[in-house]
Amino acid sequence: MSPNKSDKSDKSDKSDKSDKSDKSDKSDKSDKSHKSHKSHKSHKSHKSDKSDKSDKSDKSDKSHKSHKSHKSHKSHKSHKSDKSDKSDKSDKSDKSDKSDKSHKSHKSHKSHKSDKSDKSDKSDKSDKSDKSHKSHKSHKSHKSHKSHKSDKSDKSDKSHKSHKSHKSHKSNLDLYGYPDYIRLILSTRVYNIIQQTPLTSAPNISRQSGCHIMLKREEQLPTFSFKLRGAYNKMAYLRPKDSWKGVITCSTGNHAYGVAFSSRCLKIPAIIVMPLKTPEIIKKPISQMGAKIVLYGADYEEAEEEARRLAELHNIIFISAFDDPYVIAGHGTIGMEISRQTDLKKLKAIFCAVGGGGMIAGIGLYIKRLAPNVQIIGVESVDANAMAQSLRARKRVILEQVDTFSGSAAVKIVGEETFRICLDVVDSIEEVTVDETCAAIKDIYDDTRVLAEPAGALPLAGLQKWAARNPSLHEDSSLIAIVGGANMTFDCLPFITERVRASKEH
Repeated sequence: MSPNKSDKSDKSDKSDKSDKSDKSDKSDKSDKSHKSHKSHKSHKSHKSDKSDKSDKSDKSDKSHKSHKSHKSHKSHKSHKSDKSDKSDKSDKSDKSDKSDKSHKSHKSHKSHKSDKSDKSDKSDKSDKSDKSHKSHKSHKSHKSHKSHKSDKSDKSDKSHKSHKSHKSHKSNLDLYGYPDYIRLILSTRVYNIIQQTPLTSAPNISRQSGCHIMLKREEQLPTFSFKLRGAYNKMAYLRPKDSWKGVITCSTGNHAYGVAFSSRCLKIPAIIVMPLKTPEIIKKPISQMGAKIVLYGADYEEAEEEARRLAELHNIIFISAFDDPYVIAGHGTIGMEISRQTDLKKLKAIFCAVGGGGMIAGIGLYIKRLAPNVQIIGVESVDANAMAQSLRARKRVILEQVDTFSGSAAVKIVGEETFRICLDVVDSIEEVTVDETCAAIKDIYDDTRVLAEPAGALPLAGLQKWAARNPSLHEDSSLIAIVGGANMTFDCLPFITERVRASKEH
């Protein structure tokens, strides 16, 4: 063989070896690159797992806070939901494990990732289990805290009930089903047509009694009587479907004026049933206000029976003179005004005339709620003392006969609702004679130059009698008498002056 050929052969071998070496180097580089790429993916996967764990941890914390803020039954539901989520994740993890096993021989690096994922899942489940356990403990603690509060609340309720039972001025007034009289008084509509009446001092009477005496001047209302308050308040609350037919009532005087005046203001037709012996001087102004007068019966009770019969026959509203929540609330505005006009801390007692009981019930309800220390004292004639006898018997008593000198205060039986209220708010009843009433009329005239009617002077007569039995009253002690009306006819004047003169001589 020639030397040239040998050299060529050597060169060719070297070239082949060099090529193979280059390929091998490239292959090594490619493997390394592939491994590096795998390592990079693995690193990313690891980061992603950590990020997932962090997200889950954040969500779990938020869920835990949300759980604390929710009520106990929601917390319980959340606990159940966590268990359900775990179960679903466990099933998915099992499927993932099976899939990883089936691909182990094909891709070993994926198997490695799956193992890491399994460990991560187990770790997550363990964390959730711990949090769930804490959540359950928190749920128990929350229940325990509520139970502790409930025990305290029960003790507080028992203490509150015990405190209420010791308040004598509250009994059946706050029972469920009865009118909310304080709300009715505060929302009254009487001030659409009237203004607050004055509370004036009576210096002459105060000197005689040795204490500060004031007169609530109800005779200054447009109808010269307090009865306008109750009548208007009742009629002002009537619905149009009831009022268009008109209203009917019975009265011996003052309530009739109130209904007639209110019917003219509200443009509601009115029928007034009055006893046969009603004087013309009382009937005339009622007719002039536009009301229709029906005369029936010998006294108030017979007139009332006829009025109720006509109300049922013609399906019209009967306006009671005293036994109606809106009428009582209307009269209760007198008590509301007194509370604004004087210092209730210095006030010892309020004296009210009592007929059916509407005025004293309304005043007593309001004053006793604000100042239980103020005595509410009713005043009746000894010959017309239906309320006094009823309170003593603890049930309504019907009188066989009454003296009509006290006018609208002379009734045979008190109202059912007014009697229920008076059992709670009236402290006592003063019974006065005709002579004592006549003397009170004169005393009111001396201080005010007003001729009060007998029913309007009853409270002052009772006040003077009560003050005479309580000489220990201080000069700063205040007493109030309600001058309920001044609708007196001149025919009564000779009788009154004669009785006053006779009582002085004796």
